[in-house]
Parts: sequence; C-alpha cells; structure tokens
Amino acid sequence: TRTLLSERNMRAATEPKVEVVSLGDGKDLEFKIELELLPEITMPDFAAIALTRLKAEPAAEAVDKALGEIAARQRELVEVEEVRPAMSGEVLTVDFLGKVDDVAFPGGTGTDMDVEIGGSGFIPGFSEQMAGMSAGETKVINVTFPEEYGAKELAGKAATFDITAKKLKIASVPAVDDELAKKLGFDAIDEVRKLIVQQIQREYDQLSRLRIKRQLLDVLAKACSFPVPEGMLTAEFDQIWTRLEAERKEGRQDDDDKGKDDDTLKAEYKAIAERRVRLGLLLAEIGRANSITVTADEMTRAMRT
Repeated sequence: TRTLLSERNMRAATEPKVEVVSLGDGKDLEFKIELELLPEITMPDFAAIALTRLKAEPAAEAVDKALGEIAARQRELVEVEEVRPAMSGEVLTVDFLGKVDDVAFPGGTGTDMDVEIGGSGFIPGFSEQMAGMSAGETKVINVTFPEEYGAKELAGKAATFDITAKKLKIASVPAVDDELAKKLGFDAIDEVRKLIVQQIQREYDQLSRLRIKRQLLDVLAKACSFPVPEGMLTAEFDQIWTRLEAERKEGRQDDDDKGKDDDTLKAEYKAIAERRVRLGLLLAEIGRANSITVTADEMTRAMRT
C-alpha cells in the first residue's frame, strides 16, 4: 500500500482499508483500497506575518512582596505574658472537646493546639468564635459541619466544642535581611532576591511565549482554508467530546459550557476540532517542507521544561 501511494505521489490522511477482491491459483491478486487523502496544503505568506512579543521585567514591588511572603513563612510564635483577649490574627493555644448531640465524636478532641483567630479552620466559624478569649478562660462554641465534610457521619450536623484557652501567642516575622537568608541556606539576602527575580522573569517569559504562540496560531488559522479530511476531524472531535462528557459526569464542566444544550456544544467543539486538525496538518507540512525534525534530546528537554 505504501509503495502504491508513493508511486502515485499520494499521501493518506487515515489508515487505508484494503479489501481483497480475488485471490486464487494462477490468478492475479485483485484488491480494493479505500482511503482519505491529505488535501493540497498551500503555505501562507510567512513574510507578511507580523507579531508583537511582549517583554516585562520584575518590578521591585513584586520582589519585595515575594520576600515578605518568605519571611512570613519563617515566622515564630512568641507567647504573650500579658493576660488579655485574643484578637484576629493572633494565636491561641487551646484544648477542645467536640460533641454532637452532647456525645463526643472521634477526632473531635485536641490538646495544646495552636489556633489562629480568624484563620482557616476545619469547620467554618470555629476559630472566629475564639476571638476575645483570654488564657485560662473556657467557652462553648456552636458550629455546623459543612455538607461536603469528609467524614460522612458528621457532614451537615450541628456540633459544640468545649474550648479551654491556655496561652496567647503572636507571630514574630523575621526581618528581610542576611539573617533570614542564612536560615534559608544562603549567605546574603541579595542572593535570595536574585533568585526571586530570576524566577519571576522566567514566569513572565513563559507567559510572553504562550501569548505569541497563540497569536501565531490565530494568524495561521485565518491564513489557511484547505478542507479537513473527515476521518481526522471525526477522530479529533470524538476525543474532545469523550473528555467533555467525562468532566461533565464528574461535575467539572467548564462554566462557559453550563446551560448549553448538546447540539450547541457539539457545533462549538466541532469547530475547535476542525481548527486543531487544520493547524496540525499545516504545521506538519511546514516541518516536512523545511526538513524539520525533532530529536529525542529535544523532546526530552521540552518535557522537562
């Protein structure tokens, strides 16, 4: 089959279907081949394509913010000697006992647990109700477990927690200086700053590459109008639709797709599939015409970056 296609300068778009018509002693082999051919692909005028590459550099404010976040993660909790009410953002060391219908439940007990007032907790309203408590005080708080809570026996149920406050602590955030750098394994804070600048710059450069890639694909899509082989289009659409149905079944459907009927979605995704196939054929033809190949090393580097 390959020899026949090569002799006639034809290129198959899909796997050829070969049907033997006649085969017997003393007879010539007669067979029939059904296949879709690749269309004639006309190259666009590359010299007429103009794209704009955006260039951005990390601002000092962005670097300072990143350093501040690093310092915040290195914070230490310092006990407050003064007995006073806890405020939002401060930390209470507490013992607690959780109950549902006045009966303690597994996993609802904690000793010497640090809880940030107003911080994210495992139950909404849990830490917020500790605001104003002082060391040595006790309090009963009321909460309701979320409907989607991991433990099904507790999901959606009302509960109480007996809280005993033991210590009040505040976060001590280290200064952004060489001492912080040494805690992170560097000699000076300038080394940390340099690494942050490099990381932010890589992110900016990657976004710039993605943007110009989308621009180029949009230009190429408008520049080519050759027909797409039906078999390739069907295969691409089926793959997209299978993924969409799986995401819909798992409740992960894209917000833009919600509320649309299947006919509308199929029309939209068929257009996407056609664009993908057409661009794929064009890029493959560009590579073939210019003898561009991807080596194993280049593929490995691309997968790692």
